Amino acid sequence: MQSFTDKDLDLFKKIAKLDQATLKSMLHKLLSEIADYTVYSTDLFIAAEGNIPIVLVAHMDTVFNHPPKDFYFDEKRGALWSPEGLGADDRAGIFAILKIIGSGLHPHILFTCDEETGGAGAIDASQYGSFFGDIRYVIELDRRGSNDCVFYDCNNTDFIQYVETFGFKEAIGTFSDISIICPVWKTAGVNLSVGYYNEHTICEILMVDELARTISRVKEMLTETDIPNFIYIPTYATYAFKEITPDKDGKIKYVPTYFPDVTCKICRKRSSLMSMIEVEDEEENIGYYCGNCFDKHGTHVAWCYNCGYAYEVKDERLNTGLCFSCRSYPGGYNFGFKENEGYC
Repeated sequence: MQSFTDKDLDLFKKIAKLDQATLKSMLHKLLSEIADYTVYSTDLFIAAEGNIPIVLVAHMDTVFNHPPKDFYFDEKRGALWSPEGLGADDRAGIFAILKIIGSGLHPHILFTCDEETGGAGAIDASQYGSFFGDIRYVIELDRRGSNDCVFYDCNNTDFIQYVETFGFKEAIGTFSDISIICPVWKTAGVNLSVGYYNEHTICEILMVDELARTISRVKEMLTETDIPNFIYIPTYATYAFKEITPDKDGKIKYVPTYFPDVTCKICRKRSSLMSMIEVEDEEENIGYYCGNCFDKHGTHVAWCYNCGYAYEVKDERLNTGLCFSCRSYPGGYNFGFKENEGYC
């Protein structure tokens, strides 16, 4: 297990307890004080130019209306949670970036607002790529799990292979800030796991050893002798226009949200991710079912009562009501809890 000290726990709690506006003010001050970062700020993002040509991104908002007040940490299992909703999506990403900066590394930094409600901060920030000067690629620290690397509609296979050499495995996602930023900047980007699970629910947990492991791997990427340059290469994808909250002038903005094509696990037909259903297998891998195959094989699929995701059921008599990921982490049977007991 990676080390997560009392000081680390205090730092995460400090970050998690703040609303977006207060956190934004705190981060602006911290970046100004650390390594003489020159900080550029708008109503929707904070940017700081570093001396490493990689941009680290995290978003400052969460899905919860109010920050958590109470925290519980199981030191033995390395699990942190709050009954009010932890907000590790994406306060874990904020924490990771502060730890990296605190270690003496100074990459470019971008903190965005309102990712959870359509990416307004990313839309604004995408117009300011030149502020950073040299950018080789972008890393967003905002993904569930321990080893996922998500590239959205960027199909630079050299970049995918490069990121996987640091111990990550390609996965599919639907939306993040880099979905907006990277096509505009014409720079490849990746979203990396930071150890949270059951995001967007009050049952969200953070596995701190997994977060610490990602921080270590990102440090390796930042300290490469010759950091390669990766351009944005678009893949074929369908897209839909998503309405964004009116700006201060009352004007409605729209942003294209891209959905890559994926293959149905049963019939092998390819279709937009927008029309597919994600289903987890017993190895905790995600497969995709088209609507027809999901209906036909519905007796072999169940919905997890803990996180709400679909998972495969080979024998209904052995069905626990939990997906395989939830069985492997707090709230699941691997920790000896009964149904509906445990961390949430």
